[in-house]
Amino acid sequence: MHGNPRLCLSLCRTPTDDLDDQIEAASQAGFTCVELRALALDAFLGPRPLLWLDMLLKQHKVHSLVLNGLTLPLPGYGEYSAYSQAYFLELCTHLDALGGGTIVLQPAEFAREGRGRSAENVRALRTYADLAAPFDVTLAFEFSANSTVSDWEAAQHIVDRAARSNLRLSISTHEWYKSKAEPGDLDTLKPGQLALVHLDSPLPSPSAAATAPEPSPQKEEAARTLALCRQLEAAGFRGPYCIPLDAQPWARIERARAVRQAALDLLKALDVKD
Repeated sequence: MHGNPRLCLSLCRTPTDDLDDQIEAASQAGFTCVELRALALDAFLGPRPLLWLDMLLKQHKVHSLVLNGLTLPLPGYGEYSAYSQAYFLELCTHLDALGGGTIVLQPAEFAREGRGRSAENVRALRTYADLAAPFDVTLAFEFSANSTVSDWEAAQHIVDRAARSNLRLSISTHEWYKSKAEPGDLDTLKPGQLALVHLDSPLPSPSAAATAPEPSPQKEEAARTLALCRQLEAAGFRGPYCIPLDAQPWARIERARAVRQAALDLLKALDVKD
């Protein structure tokens, strides 16, 4: 099912049973890729067969899927580790049956595990990449500033050491800025190493920012996002850029169209064709 879309719509973060309405809104706005939270998928599939979701995605011409909301358990937690692996395998089975896709993994929180857990993260990623290997599933490891893997350099080093062909990287712009990373840090990015980018902040419109008063948060946000996306483009990244859908049910289609247009404006400013 999955290809290489330029844009992906991240659906509501909280578990909800109206996933069908959200997928329809994404489709009507022109998206062919959606990102689902694992708990939202669980809630939707609770009373429904997986085939129902497969038919829904095909009906709305959604060809690519991303699953998010999973924390990478570190080794040594006994029954919890066994449960986490079983749940992960179930998600891989679902995703494979739907045509394949990407699962985003975040590192464990710093407050619980502490820093300096590089070797444990490498072992855990190898375990999960090996579990996913029989399926049409790519893993994307995404650092978080308040976690055991708190910056881009550490995440890249861990993924390099894990050395699995189905394991790549993901970036959240919120965590990127929080970690004080700079666009130049992407100079170490290897071809094909980045699976996706989460544009977590409200998408700036380059044209609107150009007419904003000097200085303004809008101008600063636009300049920062443009600089990061230009560096990504220079490194060969072509998507997907995942954009959040935060809207009340009655406004979802309009909001989805608005964020897609803002993303297209951003890509146009980079002189990259959608």
